[in-house]
Amino acid sequence: MGDLLLNTRVSVTKRNLERVEHLPEVLGTRDDRVEKFLALPEQLQASVKDLSREVLKLKNLELENELPQEVLDSLGALEDGLTDVRRQLSAMTREAGQLRAENSALAGRRDLDVFLRNAAEELKRTVTADNYWAQRERCERVFNEYVDLLRGVALRSMSIDRINDLFVLADALPELWGPLGDWTWQSLAVPSLMERNESTLASVLRIGFPEWTMWALPLLQHEFGHVVIGKHKADLTVAGPADAAILADALAVLVTGPAYACAALLLRLDPAHVEEASLETLRSAEILAALERCAEADPNLTLLARRLDAEWSDALGSIGRDPQLVAAAKASPAVTGALEIAAEFLRLDPKAPRPRWATSWPAVVKLADELAAGDAATPNGERRSALASLLNAAWLARVPAVPGAEPDAAGLDRIAQTTVARMLELVKPAGGEPSVRSSRS
Repeated sequence: MGDLLLNTRVSVTKRNLERVEHLPEVLGTRDDRVEKFLALPEQLQASVKDLSREVLKLKNLELENELPQEVLDSLGALEDGLTDVRRQLSAMTREAGQLRAENSALAGRRDLDVFLRNAAEELKRTVTADNYWAQRERCERVFNEYVDLLRGVALRSMSIDRINDLFVLADALPELWGPLGDWTWQSLAVPSLMERNESTLASVLRIGFPEWTMWALPLLQHEFGHVVIGKHKADLTVAGPADAAILADALAVLVTGPAYACAALLLRLDPAHVEEASLETLRSAEILAALERCAEADPNLTLLARRLDAEWSDALGSIGRDPQLVAAAKASPAVTGALEIAAEFLRLDPKAPRPRWATSWPAVVKLADELAAGDAATPNGERRSALASLLNAAWLARVPAVPGAEPDAAGLDRIAQTTVARMLELVKPAGGEPSVRSSRS
C-alpha cells in the first residue's frame, strides 16, 4: 500500500521539478510576448505615417477638375486626425521603450539559471521512492523559491506605485560590497511576503511585505550577507543559523552604514523578542556595536549611534524588556567575534573599522539637509559610494542625530521621492534603461 503513496508523490515531485528546470524558458516566453506587445506602438506609427503620405498625395493630386471643397475639407480633417494619432503613438512608443528597458532588467540573470535549474535537474535525477522522505524538504525549498520568484517577477512587472523602480534600485545594492573575489552576484531582488534569514538557491533577494518602499532597501543587505556567507565559507565560518544572522548584520552595517541600522531596528527587529540570549537580543546588539565601532572617529556619527541605542533601549523599557540584556550582549564573544570576522573579510581594521561611508560622513550630513529641503543633487564620484551616501542621507534626514527635527509625513514623502529620483539617475542611464552591474563594479 505504501508503494502507491510513494510512487504518486515521486511522480508529482518530478513533474514539478521539470517545471523548475524550464524556468528560463517560462521567463523567456513571457519576455517574447511582452516584447511583441510593446512593439505595437512603433509598428502602428509606421503604418499611420504611410497613411499620412497617401492623404498628402490625394490633396496634391492634379486632376482635370478640382476636387470638391467638401472632399478637400475631409482630407484636411483626416490629415489632422492622423497627425494627432502619430503624436499619441510617439508618446506610447517612448513609454513602451521604458517598459521594455524595465522588462529586460529581469532577464539574463545567471544565478537563476545556473543554481535553481541545476538544483532541480539534480533532484529530478536522484529522487526515488527509496529516498523521497529524506529529499522532500530539499524539493520543497526548490518549489518555494520557484513560486516566490515567479510571483516576485509578476509583481515587479505591475505598475503599482512604480514598484519596479524600487527593485531596479534593489538589484544595484550588492554593488556596495565591492569586489567579492572571483564571484559576482547575478540574480535579482523581488517583493515577497517576508525576507529569508538564509541564503537561497538562486541567490534571490527579498523585500518583505508591507515595506516595499525606499526605506526598506537597506534590509536587503542582511539577506545578501547570507548569500556572501554561503559563497565564502572558508573565510566566514559560522556554527549555525544564529551565528550566520549575527554575522550578516555585522557585514550589512560595515558595508551600508547607519541606513541598515535604522531600517533593521526601526522596521524589522521586534523588541518583544529581546530576552536572555535570544536572537533578537544578539542581532540588535551586533548592529549597535558595529555602528558604534565605526562612529568612534566622527562626533556627528557618534551622536547618531547613541540616539539609535537610546531609542532601542526606550522601546525595550516601554514594553517591560531589560535594555541591559542588549548592553551585555555587545561585549559577548558572539557579537565581538562576528564584528572582527566581518571587518577582516572586508579588509577593515577590526579594532577601528572605517568603511567608505564613514570616511565621507560630513558629506552625508550635508546631503541629508538637502534631501530634507527637496533640492538634493546626485552625488558625484563612484556609483556605489554615491548610492550608499544617498541611503544614509535619507535615513539621517528621517532620523536626525539630535531628536526634535524629524520631518512630518509630507517631508518623509519628499525625502523618499527625491532619494529614489537621485538613485535612479545613478542606476539608469539617460535613455532610461537599467544599467545592470555586478558586485565587481
